[in-house]
Amino acid sequence: MDDAITLNYTIPALYACYCSYTNTDERTDTLRAELKDKQWNFLDLTNKKDEFEEDLQSIIERVVLISQGNVIILAFMGTVFTSLRDLIADLKLCFDTDPVMYVQAQKLVTALYSKRYLLPECNVIYTGHSLGASIAENLMLKRTPSCNEYAITFDSPSVPI
Repeated sequence: MDDAITLNYTIPALYACYCSYTNTDERTDTLRAELKDKQWNFLDLTNKKDEFEEDLQSIIERVVLISQGNVIILAFMGTVFTSLRDLIADLKLCFDTDPVMYVQAQKLVTALYSKRYLLPECNVIYTGHSLGASIAENLMLKRTPSCNEYAITFDSPSVPI
């Protein structure tokens, strides 16, 4: 990975990860304000859910997309311990099987490119914490990424290959 990408975008990626959790609180509002102050734009995909196939609706709720210039960061929410779906996905990782969320994330990224929310000429950074990190890593392993796709992950449980 390009060291400049890692150096320049780790903090925005971390902030986007935190913002991906749906329960907004004072800290989330503060981080969103900091990102906006630094000229990061938020694209709320939940307001555009009707543009996507039905089976992508649940993953869209777990994603934050921010952009600045030619950089787009797509952050995936990590494990929510009150969610049976998330706990099952975590267990599947223990047994080296792909959770359904991996397939949904692949389809979502393809749809985002086809709808021009992700642009091939931009640097696209996939990020996440915990389960979200494994989704970001899986995207890099299973897709045929272009030379301008990267992953910055936090506390990943690892990805089955």
